[in-house]
Amino acid sequence: MTGKFIIISLLILVMTTSISAKERYVYEARALVVAKATLVIDVEDVDLDGQKYKAITSNISVRLLGKKLIDLDFQSLNVADSFAPVKNIECYLEKKRLSNPADKNCRSVHFLENGEYLYLNHRQTSTNLIGLRRDMPNVEEYNVLDIHQDFDKQNDRVFDLASIALLVKYLHLSAENPNKDLFVAVNKSVVKVRISYVKDIGRNKIWIKITPLHPAPEFYKRPFPHKIVYDHKRKAVTQIHQKLPIVGNAVIKLSKKRSSF
Repeated sequence: MTGKFIIISLLILVMTTSISAKERYVYEARALVVAKATLVIDVEDVDLDGQKYKAITSNISVRLLGKKLIDLDFQSLNVADSFAPVKNIECYLEKKRLSNPADKNCRSVHFLENGEYLYLNHRQTSTNLIGLRRDMPNVEEYNVLDIHQDFDKQNDRVFDLASIALLVKYLHLSAENPNKDLFVAVNKSVVKVRISYVKDIGRNKIWIKITPLHPAPEFYKRPFPHKIVYDHKRKAVTQIHQKLPIVGNAVIKLSKKRSSF
């Protein structure tokens, strides 16, 4: 199950790239006519205790012949000006529990300083952010240096998926600036990925891709997206291409009608 969600979740990190007070992005994909996947992302500015944050919620739903196979929720809270991650939660319904939506399998992450973060695998009835402490039962503590020796505590930061989404438009990828390496927390693991410029597509669009650096690509059951189309004019990703078994090349597209712009 985790292998599937690593790939699905990493799609989120390149989608939401133009943020105002409140925006909605809706992505849709179809495969073999009978399967349909939908990703809905909402982004909102919030003020908590006098500090400004970005609150992001998303839902991934996959249906086959009208029957729901995957229902994955994600929420996160990030400092607005620096995009520093504060905490996030990911909840999904296992196949055997789809008929009981009050019993979700959740993974919460709370980010600390110097690449440290807390992790908790738990169940709850709704996808709501919770705060974690070291002394809480079953809370696990991790440090990115245990996995990535090249992590620089002074200059690098472990981003969550939401903060990466906000950073994409500031990467300014181009032929002159083709690559950006980032550390991303996916559940309780940390993945080092490279976001790369491939080429221009027309006047306003570029082709980019995501390559896992560590762990290496062969670690993952499914390949990462080989083509991501970013639209400079819309300041959003409009297409994601990924090769899947049986299906072949699956394309996720931005729904202009259902999105907020």
